[in-house]
Amino acid sequence: MTKTGHGHDNVMGHRVISGLVFAAVCEKPPSIPLATRVRGAKRLGHKYERDFAKALKARYPQSCLAGQWFRFIDRNGQGFCQTDLLLKRPGEIIIFECKLTDTEKGRSQISRLYAPVVSHVFGLPVRGVVVARHLTRESELALITDQLPIALSSSLPIVPTLHWRERNPL
Repeated sequence: MTKTGHGHDNVMGHRVISGLVFAAVCEKPPSIPLATRVRGAKRLGHKYERDFAKALKARYPQSCLAGQWFRFIDRNGQGFCQTDLLLKRPGEIIIFECKLTDTEKGRSQISRLYAPVVSHVFGLPVRGVVVARHLTRESELALITDQLPIALSSSLPIVPTLHWRERNPL
């Protein structure tokens, strides 16, 4: 989920960080409305994200942070964003972006919004992984794995996709 200030650098429906000068962990901003009851695909997406968070936390109980809000200021002013999941590892942070269907938007959110903010806050290098239930023709086969260790070990500059179906263990 991404909620941003009134910036002009928006791509694929999300803010693009430009000239980041400040970033910090924060509580959910009061300006963000409370979630209403979601239905349909959005509801399925929220459930998929919760299921993945539960599975990841079971594997890494001390290192996983779900739904963290951040406040930032860049050349477009103040903004807020919320990551799906962060995994703190020695010397790095992994950003997981959960999507029902693998799309370029998830990779773009990670690399152009979350990575600069999270790296600034924690002072560590970051990498990203898109977690998707469904693949499409758009999915690059060379970037797809169904094994978490492979996704975590990827040193590619491009964000890999973890093809995760809820019935499969991590």
